[in-house]
Amino acid sequence: MLDEHGIFSLVWVNDVLLCATTGDFNLEATLSLERQVKKCVEQRAPTHWALLSVNMTGTLPVPEAGARLQALAAYCEGKGRRHAAAVNLSSVQDQVFEQIHRDSEGNIRNFRSLDAAIVWLRSQGYRLSLADLQPYLPAAED
Repeated sequence: MLDEHGIFSLVWVNDVLLCATTGDFNLEATLSLERQVKKCVEQRAPTHWALLSVNMTGTLPVPEAGARLQALAAYCEGKGRRHAAAVNLSSVQDQVFEQIHRDSEGNIRNFRSLDAAIVWLRSQGYRLSLADLQPYLPAAED
């Protein structure tokens, strides 16, 4: 088995599951992410919740991970995920996020800024602010 490539953190912020990622993801990191998301959802998920994916670098999964991530998106939707927002750095990341959630019936949106994603999630009824998220995000590099 290969070492994991790609780093992620998961934390509930009110009724939003924050997933912050850095680096490109190999299959091993994707499998680890899958296990941890399911654990978070099983332990805490409210009946109606959102996913906020914040991609801190040019994060892309390896092609083999696509089917796993699509299944994970379907699992989350079945467990009450109604909205998903991604803060991405590129249109390629947008396309990957849309492909992962292509079978989702919930509202899925891509953003270039965290502020815009927060505004949208708040408009959907979620309690969230930048101050809520800052403790869980890596500091911006100069």
